[in-house]
Amino acid sequence: MLDTTFVPARGYHTVMADHAPAHGKGTSDATSERGDSTHAALRVIWGSAAILAVAATLEIAIGIAAHSAGVLADGFHNGGDVASAFAIAIAFRMSSRAPSREYPYGWHRSEDVATLVVLLLIVGSAVASGLTSIEKLLHPMAIHDVLLATVTALIGFGANEVAGQYKIRAGRRLGSMALSADGKHSRLDGLASLGAALGVLGTVVHLPLLDPIAGLVITALIVLVAWETLTQIGGRLFDQADADMLHAIRDVAGGVPEVHDISSVRARWIGRRLYAELSIEVDGKLTVQEAHAIGEDVRYHLHHAIEPLADIVLHFDPAHDPHAHEIPPHHRGGAYPHEDSLHHVDAALMHGHHHGHGDAHAHSDE
Repeated sequence: MLDTTFVPARGYHTVMADHAPAHGKGTSDATSERGDSTHAALRVIWGSAAILAVAATLEIAIGIAAHSAGVLADGFHNGGDVASAFAIAIAFRMSSRAPSREYPYGWHRSEDVATLVVLLLIVGSAVASGLTSIEKLLHPMAIHDVLLATVTALIGFGANEVAGQYKIRAGRRLGSMALSADGKHSRLDGLASLGAALGVLGTVVHLPLLDPIAGLVITALIVLVAWETLTQIGGRLFDQADADMLHAIRDVAGGVPEVHDISSVRARWIGRRLYAELSIEVDGKLTVQEAHAIGEDVRYHLHHAIEPLADIVLHFDPAHDPHAHEIPPHHRGGAYPHEDSLHHVDAALMHGHHHGHGDAHAHSDE
């Protein structure tokens, strides 16, 4: 579901953890590297916005001069896309703010909100493309300067493709769904520019309907990408389980020698950062200090093996104790009505892990 690479951490260590220095990075280092990531994202945002701004200005000017409604509309469309850069830039600025007493998890969710803004822009692109295509289908228009209009539309396609690829690659590298979604949006706009060029050429070969037909096909593609983006951000906002990530966390934590078993694993994304909760089984005769040392070892290995991890909450259970997860009588039917079902989910995930990733995904979706 998510394009995540499990490589040695480059500093995605929690600034909320009490023991960050034990992991090799202090709070100031984590804050500094988080700022570096934000600056890198902002460079991508403003660089791609500059490319699209130049293309939009050229398309608007030539669209007016050549009386090409398609090129003019594409120019305004690309100009509107520049506005999405401001929404994403604001989100990245907000996400770089340090956690506070009122917002202990920070402002990283703002990047997910920015993805919703981009989704709305994609939907708007579909509506605009569909209406424009229907209008051209009903009322074909003559174009004065075919060559100039065609070249300008192709420039618009090139600008969108370059900006889109730039943002998608940066989004994958930085783990930003907002950047990746905006990159896909730019590539879709490139197809719209191609549609505008095709429409202009259609007038030369006396096929004026070629333009609106191409526009309707592009509209259908935009709708498909909008649906894909909706399912991705919907899963993120509702804390959908990422089975591959859960198995990676379980494997790394279970590899620590003193850990007898992993009772449960939870993980959720907030923006580009991952927060995990684990229940691990250790020798019940250990002292608190000894169990704490094992916990630090688990945290160390997880932070250095799974890059996006921001914070880890550990719960310790005595190993080989069949009553460890029994719900106290005064809690039954009260404070923890779903506790049994959560343990069943963990058991299902573990069973799926032993029988292949296909089963794991099936269990995690239930």
